Amino acid sequence: MNKYYLMLIALFFCMIMSCSRSPVKPERDEVTIIEDITEDTVWESGKDFLVVGRVAIDVGVRLYIEGDVTISFKNKNSILEIYGFLIGNGRQENMNICFKVAEEQETDRMQKALNAFEGAEIKLNYCKFDAFLVAVKSYGSRLEINNSSFENCNRAIYSIRADTCVISDSNFRNNNNDVVFEQALHKNVKNYEIVDCNFTNAKLAGVMLTNNCFATVRNNLFTACCQGILIEHHSNSVITQNSFLNCETGLFFSYQYGVNSEVTMNMFENSDCSIGLFLSWPTVTNNNFSGNTGLNISSMHNPSVLVNAKNNWWGSIVEEDIKRSIYDKNSPNATDNSGLVEYVPFLTSALKDAGAIKSENIVD
Repeated sequence: MNKYYLMLIALFFCMIMSCSRSPVKPERDEVTIIEDITEDTVWESGKDFLVVGRVAIDVGVRLYIEGDVTISFKNKNSILEIYGFLIGNGRQENMNICFKVAEEQETDRMQKALNAFEGAEIKLNYCKFDAFLVAVKSYGSRLEINNSSFENCNRAIYSIRADTCVISDSNFRNNNNDVVFEQALHKNVKNYEIVDCNFTNAKLAGVMLTNNCFATVRNNLFTACCQGILIEHHSNSVITQNSFLNCETGLFFSYQYGVNSEVTMNMFENSDCSIGLFLSWPTVTNNNFSGNTGLNISSMHNPSVLVNAKNNWWGSIVEEDIKRSIYDKNSPNATDNSGLVEYVPFLTSALKDAGAIKSENIVD
């Protein structure tokens, strides 16, 4: 009888030990990609792909990438060039699509990942990029990126003369430049949108709009960036419902001349300078400014220009305090080239709905 019980106990412990062991992960197939993609292709879930050299997706051809796929680039001469269509359809719960530098490379940010050309289209959902020189470059193409993350890149997204470009519900961390839009293809058409994103610790700028870009930047959070948004050279934009926290400069406008961007319903908090103006005169109304250590607005070089900054909450109802937070031609030590900021009337309490409302879809 004792022997029987001993056997049962031993069997019981064996069962416990076998259940407590971590399941062995099956080995993933690695596929080396060295030839151009000339017909519609699917990169299937659960596989790893190594791109060697320049690999092109031909005109009219579609490459579909499923979730739980890792794409590595062997060296700095390896890149995916898109002349057709790239559709990356990752999902939540460890089903992202991961783009990375191959392990044998030093992560010195010399590597490019995706380069799309005129007439091409990129659609990415739940993708991750880490340590690239340029993660996604688009020239004259259509670009749509949702629910994705970019970290440790020199430029995360660089779009030149794009047809349309929409970035939403995505995270950007520790990049030099997060999103750069340059030379809109269709003038006076706001077909560029950046919505519901987090920008953290951008070394240069979270968003840069330059050379005739017409964009809407809405409901984004900029935290600890050198410049939250840089807008320059005739780039007419709508900047609304964003939060700028602990930035060196929240918004900087440069060489806008007669272009009148709209800045409304934003929150600027604990920044060195909330808004800097150089040969630029956006309309700045219905925003909250509070706790900023430097200036709320600096109109440095705007000769004979009147900036409409009425109906803002300046963090105080004392007009002398408000005046000290604005640098213009009426400030002590102002230069002849300083502009004039018209801040009266001003709000006597903070706007309840100013600033970003966090999107539930933003990837962590």
